[in-house]
Amino acid sequence: MRNRLRPGSVLGYCTNVHAGASLEATVENLRVHSAAVRTLVAPNEPMGIGLWLSASAAREARGRIEWLGDEIAALGLEVFTMNVFPYGDFHQEVVKTAVYEPSWLTDERVAYTIDAATVLAGLGEEGEGSLSTLPIGWGLRLDDSAVSERAWTNLMRVVAALEAIESTTGRCLHLDIEPEPGCVLGSHADAADWMKRMLPEGREGDRVRRYLRICHDICHAAVMFEDQAAIVQGYREIGVRIGKVQVSNAIRAVESEASVAQLGSLCEDRYQHQTVCRDPSGEVHFEADLPDMLLRRGRGQMTPRGEWRVHFHVPIGLGSFGDLETTREMIPECVELLREEVDHWEVETYAWSVLPRELQSTSLGEGIADELKWFLSEFT
Repeated sequence: MRNRLRPGSVLGYCTNVHAGASLEATVENLRVHSAAVRTLVAPNEPMGIGLWLSASAAREARGRIEWLGDEIAALGLEVFTMNVFPYGDFHQEVVKTAVYEPSWLTDERVAYTIDAATVLAGLGEEGEGSLSTLPIGWGLRLDDSAVSERAWTNLMRVVAALEAIESTTGRCLHLDIEPEPGCVLGSHADAADWMKRMLPEGREGDRVRRYLRICHDICHAAVMFEDQAAIVQGYREIGVRIGKVQVSNAIRAVESEASVAQLGSLCEDRYQHQTVCRDPSGEVHFEADLPDMLLRRGRGQMTPRGEWRVHFHVPIGLGSFGDLETTREMIPECVELLREEVDHWEVETYAWSVLPRELQSTSLGEGIADELKWFLSEFT
């Protein structure tokens, strides 16, 4: 769906919400789910999707780009962006921190990203293309110079590949690093600081900035209690562009016995739900997963009455449920800040399969369609 926020803008949803890691399964899910979403939201125009391919599917797709493009076009879809964050099966029984593997220290991550970029370029959609990726990895430290240098070197290998793609096809694709709580670049402040240190000066720095940008996930910023205006200003100061916004919604709770009990009911085994609590003094406490924060509270190791933020993607139009609230109000703030400078807007609620039953829609397609309708009604 083009030109809804401003001329040149594209809106869609991320297909990492669909189970299935093979190329055939990916296309079948587009037939079943994406086609249904288009019928409900944009039946008379191509509908944008953020395509997710696992590493094996991306490798296979390189040799079947024409077939893949024909299948996508026949469904009335267009791929304007790709999610190259999850490498393997994003819907296996237990994902947790495996989603951050392999890291940007590995050749496998480089090869996967170049495979996906080649596919995106070959699909031939108009305008720039974006690929969002993980923020280096999990369990690594950037104060280790070997980690920092190796990650940057590998990112520069992809920058060179994207430059070669543009020289061949005329289409600019950019790789957008997506800060996420608990990762090496856990916040936008971390990402801006690292890129400021690593970016070369002069024309070479401008070259890198063309192909290496930032993906702003609203849920992630909310969990880290980041101010979005400060995020945008920080990137402007170092000349780094936000290439893509992932429209997403986090859980928020003011601590009480009822809200903590409801948070406990959300603990599940598939995804990582990083949790941050800001206590009344302003001190921030981080735990890698929601059960860890609940255990910490149960042991009496926290100041009571804090505000909790949980990395649990809930439908973007949801303002509250039960004793819990959400960070939905950050979405209009983001649109106001970035409407005039970001073209790619991707709704990313991948956690439909683990949402509480009362938040489930009759079908996955209807749930995704309701999110897109809410966004369109609010901001376009």
